[in-house]
Amino acid sequence: MGVDGLSKYAKDHRLYQEVDIQAVANDFRSSNVGQPVIAVDGSQCAWYLYANMDSLHGGQYKEFRESCEQFVERFHGMGIKLSFFFDGLPVEEKILTWVKRRADKAKEISKIFAKLRAMQSRENGFVGCRFLPEAVVPLATVTFKHLGSSKHLDCEVRLSTNDCDTELAKFAASDRCCIGVLSNDSDFLIYPNVPCLFTFSNLRLGQRVTGWRFRSTDLARHLGIEVDDLPVLASFMGNDIVRREALQEAHRKLRQTYRHRQVAELVAELLRRPPRGDLRRMCELAFGGDWRKGLELVEKSVDSYKYEEIGPATTRNVSRWDAVLQEIEAKHVSCEIPGYVYTVMKCRLMRAGDVLEDLSVSCSTSPPTGLVVREMLQRMYTVLLWESGSGPFRVTEYIPTGLGELHRETVEVQKRLPEGIHHPGLVELWSGAEDTRWRIFSWVISPTKDLSALCSLSPQYLVVPAAALCFLYHEAKVLTRDEVKTFVTVALSVKSYSAHDLSRLDVRLPTERAIYLATLFVRTVLHVLDVAGACGLSFPRPADCHLDAYFDGRLFHHIYRKSQNASDPRDVVAWSSSGTQTFNYIMRKIID
Repeated sequence: MGVDGLSKYAKDHRLYQEVDIQAVANDFRSSNVGQPVIAVDGSQCAWYLYANMDSLHGGQYKEFRESCEQFVERFHGMGIKLSFFFDGLPVEEKILTWVKRRADKAKEISKIFAKLRAMQSRENGFVGCRFLPEAVVPLATVTFKHLGSSKHLDCEVRLSTNDCDTELAKFAASDRCCIGVLSNDSDFLIYPNVPCLFTFSNLRLGQRVTGWRFRSTDLARHLGIEVDDLPVLASFMGNDIVRREALQEAHRKLRQTYRHRQVAELVAELLRRPPRGDLRRMCELAFGGDWRKGLELVEKSVDSYKYEEIGPATTRNVSRWDAVLQEIEAKHVSCEIPGYVYTVMKCRLMRAGDVLEDLSVSCSTSPPTGLVVREMLQRMYTVLLWESGSGPFRVTEYIPTGLGELHRETVEVQKRLPEGIHHPGLVELWSGAEDTRWRIFSWVISPTKDLSALCSLSPQYLVVPAAALCFLYHEAKVLTRDEVKTFVTVALSVKSYSAHDLSRLDVRLPTERAIYLATLFVRTVLHVLDVAGACGLSFPRPADCHLDAYFDGRLFHHIYRKSQNASDPRDVVAWSSSGTQTFNYIMRKIID
């Protein structure tokens, strides 16, 4: 949810201790049996690890994966297990907050293009606007899961089935070995029984791992309230449910009444007034004549900090579709399938993120990437919801289409497949004949082109970029053949570069078209991975992770710029005979 004002208040008043996390873990071991665990906010961990890497060119995925490995190994060396939690399903109650944040981010990103068009920008000119390339978080989930399962390091990954913050907090509160939550979100001071909050903001991974530790008891004591009052405090300060804009007038009135300068202290003062914790009285003051509506919001906000008790699953009157959902939910939670697969199956929201070119589209002839991939996604909806009943079934899409604009559309899922393609049901599809999975996968990517050559492509993880390029070239018709060649060259040459080499490539002044192409490719690749998951295929192999095996944003921009003066993008990089064979196979058997 994020109570930014509360986080700042706690920092300004030094309501934290700077701790050695190894010492905290040792203290736990001295009086408890079991391995100490830290519950990690996965998305914010991705922000922390990617902080000094490139935001503009499409992503530095090889360097990012190495940072993920070093991070886990560092905590593993201290005997601490990391449990990562990532958003798995959008929370519909918070969609308005998400939309507002997308609009705000759009305004920030638009400044980048203003600088670029004015030819005033160099690489260092973009420092003021930090954002994550779209594939960073999905890559983090796959990387962390691979580290835990294949390299036997002490970490696990979970995708949420509801509000991710609540699920993370519930885990931290109920796991007897959890020594705290690692996040920058001060909401973890509000949820009950969370041991403590370690923040990424001041986390240092030197010879010692040190950071700031916040405790809810310290915050409540400083404000003169009870720990149980903290959900009400957070609600009246403003969060994702009670938006701060709706509380501005209330905060102004409180300053007049109590003459405090800090909002946290204003609300704490109000909480202490008798009758203590009377929500109706507080809402009458905060919202005036709209107090009833405000009370409903505040009660909803306070309830959002409670942990829902889930009873034992019942097997009575379970439909076939419910049984399928139960089986696939387990794969979703353990990150065995992409998060979008289960999202569609629950008929939730498909949300596209902040993608650079979508926010400059008003000055470009290129269509927004979210609209480019829509037809592929809608065929994927058919595969996932094929056995969900007679319908109609709908998926709601939110796609950025311009500066501060989000396109919302409800898509009715078609329950039709072409002749010759049989859908046996998801569970049977995923465990059945491999050729059936390939046939359905190929149809989703391109209903009009024979993609049987994909099955023989080696190494097999190249299926993902090849399928993406085939779709963009033949179905969406947004790439030129030379641009396809550039992406294939990147896919075949990135393995020969170290992360250090990639970081040193000269990409100082990118073109708007290159930015568009890089982010379009990344988004399409992610959805090809979604399609593969929907069809029961696994690309790429865990050992290859994904994206870093066949794409790097800086390398793409380097080759793209250099090849403007070359007859072939392969002339820009070192090339081998085996690379030439694979290049020709992709271009002649799959693209042409």
